[in-house]
Amino acid sequence: MLKIPEPLLYGGILMFATIGTYGISQSFVDLVLLYLIGAMGFLMRRFDFPTAPVIIGMILGPLAEQNFRQAMTISQGDLTTFVTRPLSLTLLILVALALLAPFLKPLKRGLDDLQGATVWFMANAFAKPDNGAAGATDYLHLLGLVALGLMWGRIAVAVRDKGEAATDGERDDLLFGRVFMERTMPETALRLARIEAGADRLMALPDGAF
Repeated sequence: MLKIPEPLLYGGILMFATIGTYGISQSFVDLVLLYLIGAMGFLMRRFDFPTAPVIIGMILGPLAEQNFRQAMTISQGDLTTFVTRPLSLTLLILVALALLAPFLKPLKRGLDDLQGATVWFMANAFAKPDNGAAGATDYLHLLGLVALGLMWGRIAVAVRDKGEAATDGERDDLLFGRVFMERTMPETALRLARIEAGADRLMALPDGAF
C-alpha cells in the first residue's frame, strides 16, 4: 500500500467510496453529498483548516441535539439550567475559552511586543533621534496590527455572546479573524526586532539603497 503512487491510491479510494455509497441506497443525492463533502475536505486541507473538529462534529452533532432537546423538555424550556448546574457551566466556560484562545494568545503577544517597542523608544529614541526615525514606520505597523487584533477580538466576543443567534456572516467574520490572528498577528515580533535593531544598521546602507 505504501508503494502505490498517490494519484492511483486516491483514484482507487474514490472509486470504492462511490461504489459503496451508491450500493447502499442507490441514491444519486448521496453521491452528490459524497463529492461535495470530499471537495469541502480538500479545500480545508488546502487552506490549513483542521478536519478533525468537523469529523467529530458530524459524529457528535446528532447526539448533542438529542440531549439538548431532552434537557429542554426536563427544564420546561428554561435555558438557565445550563448555567445553574456545575458540570454544564464548567463545559460552557471551557467552550468559551476554546473559542477565544486563538484570539487571546496572539493578541497578548502583540500587546507585549507593542509594550516592548514603546519602552525601547522611550529609552533610545530621545537619546538618539535617528533611532526614532528608523523605527517609526515599523512602530506604526505594529500599532496597526495590535489595533486590528483588538477589533477581531471584540468581534469574537460578540459572536460568542450571540451564540446560536449569530448570523452566517458573523461566523465567517470569526473565521477571517482567526486567520488574521494565526498568520498576520505574529508579524508584531518581526516589527519589534526591526525597531530594536536601531538606526546603525539602516544608516550603514549606501545612499543608493534608499
